[in-house]
Amino acid sequence: MKLKWYLWIALCLIALAACVLPVYPQQFLQPHIGYQVSTLGALNVGVYEGATTIAELKPHGNFGLGTLEGLDGKMVVLDGRFYQIRADGVAYPVTDNSKTPFSAVTFFWKEQSLPLTRLLTYQKLQQQIDEQLPTLNLPYAIRLQGTFPSLKVRSEPKQTPPYKPLNF
Repeated sequence: MKLKWYLWIALCLIALAACVLPVYPQQFLQPHIGYQVSTLGALNVGVYEGATTIAELKPHGNFGLGTLEGLDGKMVVLDGRFYQIRADGVAYPVTDNSKTPFSAVTFFWKEQSLPLTRLLTYQKLQQQIDEQLPTLNLPYAIRLQGTFPSLKVRSEPKQTPPYKPLNF
């Protein structure tokens, strides 16, 4: 069976694409992929041992949240930089060999903006964000930037084994 010349060209282009595409970074091929280490359920019952190093986590995202081994504060990933927010409220840089028992990261780029010009309660802010989303049944990476009169946050001090479950 003879293939027509345009089928040969199509097959060659497909073969070429298959050879070239793997060299592009993951964030360009799969723009809406998130990467998660462990689960909140495991964290809630006291699984605080680090499962992945920060060096292993970095290729999977430049934006996200998590914690560090021993539930040692919050981990914040912003613009590809990893920070540890300890119980003292100070943000410290995280080393590549630090471990995380739980984290969720993605590659963030702005697809949409929602300028807010007045002070809002958390509930009103949540409502305005929800109204912009196509569905409430998917996870989203949302970045808030601005000046806030106050923020209420929680950060745990480092725990030691035997680990106790989280208390909410």
